Amino acid sequence: MESVSRRSTKRAPFLLFLSLVLIPSFLLLMLSALILPLDAQKDGREDVDKINLLTQLDVARSQRSKDRDLQRKWTSENHSIESVSASEHRRNASVQGTSISLSDQTTLNGFPIAVITSDRASYLSETLSALLNVRGISLCDVAVVQDGTDPSVASVISNARMKFESAARSFRFHQIPSGSREPDGGRRIASHYRRTLNFMFQTYSDSRAVILLEDDLRPSPAIVEYFSHCERVLREDPTLMAVSAFNDNGLEHLVQNASRILRTEWFVGLGWLMTRDLFNEVGKKWPDNHWDHFLRHPSQRKGRAVLIPEVPLVYHFGRKGTFMDAWHHDRYMEHIQLYAGPSVDYTLSSLLVQQHYEKELQKDIRKAIFFDDVEAFRKNFLDKHYVYSMGMVFSCAVIPERRRPGHALGHHHDERCFRQVAEFFGIWHESGRSSYKGTNDIFNRTETNITTLYFRYWQGYIGSQQLGATRCSS
Repeated sequence: MESVSRRSTKRAPFLLFLSLVLIPSFLLLMLSALILPLDAQKDGREDVDKINLLTQLDVARSQRSKDRDLQRKWTSENHSIESVSASEHRRNASVQGTSISLSDQTTLNGFPIAVITSDRASYLSETLSALLNVRGISLCDVAVVQDGTDPSVASVISNARMKFESAARSFRFHQIPSGSREPDGGRRIASHYRRTLNFMFQTYSDSRAVILLEDDLRPSPAIVEYFSHCERVLREDPTLMAVSAFNDNGLEHLVQNASRILRTEWFVGLGWLMTRDLFNEVGKKWPDNHWDHFLRHPSQRKGRAVLIPEVPLVYHFGRKGTFMDAWHHDRYMEHIQLYAGPSVDYTLSSLLVQQHYEKELQKDIRKAIFFDDVEAFRKNFLDKHYVYSMGMVFSCAVIPERRRPGHALGHHHDERCFRQVAEFFGIWHESGRSSYKGTNDIFNRTETNITTLYFRYWQGYIGSQQLGATRCSS
């Protein structure tokens, strides 16, 4: 018994070592053998998921690239849009016109420029930066007219003053005390415009006109050249009221020719030129609210038209304002094309005089091939992919000479029908915008670059030729 006891005593340390070290180690090894394959499977699944995600992203990028290629496919020998970085939202793409040399800038008329602002300092800074890059700015007097005394605006002016005193003919900063703040935004803006116009025409008493820019507009480098040429036409043609640098329907996919100027019966106020004669006419009866609606009213417009560019020369970048929010900006402003190319030859601007302009419009309409059945139109002139969701029937026509790229005119007579056309093309739902004599003039680019013309005729343009009643979907 004693010998057994001694042997047990000798084995005790070994058993203790076995239970505390070897057995746990063995169990850990076994557990690792089971877990590692599971982890490997999990890692494998994660790798597969990552590969799938990357593949999806590549496919999406490829599709976006294809979409962009399709949009650019309309490019022709004489007219093109050059793409720029996505960070610029393609807004500064160069739409080619007939370029000219402006080494002799004495041919330009430099008009005083009023930059209208209140308390949006960051917006103002962007507008002023773009204004410094405008060709012909050295011929212009620049005045920033502030509603109120927000100190952040004064800080922007302090930073910009030296640059403008060097670049422009003169530079002023004029503050108009607001007094008791009018809660209605339309009233505040109308009051600010009235006081700004009074200040500008009194300060620059020898100027025939002034240019008005708001603090959320990015002007094109060509804007002074454009206003200089158009003001000459304005003096020649009493059927014209003003000149605007904006085109409500000047979207990236609907414009082509930077040297082309249009007439519209819809007053456009985003970056515009007002003559002293017009100010003398309407200044004393300036409205308390909605000054732009006031100028559109027949009693003020008196049958006169406004000149606008086919390719806009201002871009409205402000997404937040009294009458602007993100939704409306994305819908109507986001894809406006800003011309940022070389100087453009506007020497054919004499054709804008009413008699010549309407004569050319009549020629275009008389050349057209007419359709009053949308199925025949789809079959012969539009890629079905682009008209599949149109779901409507309307009078339309095609100008064969203007194929590649396509040119579209739309003549509206029924607001409900026009809204469907507007939705298809992505233009403003209000039929009057950019229209002249009831006709909307746009380019429609599709994969096949076909010319299209949508309208219902009126007697002044078609003589005895008549179409059946236009039908649209309910």
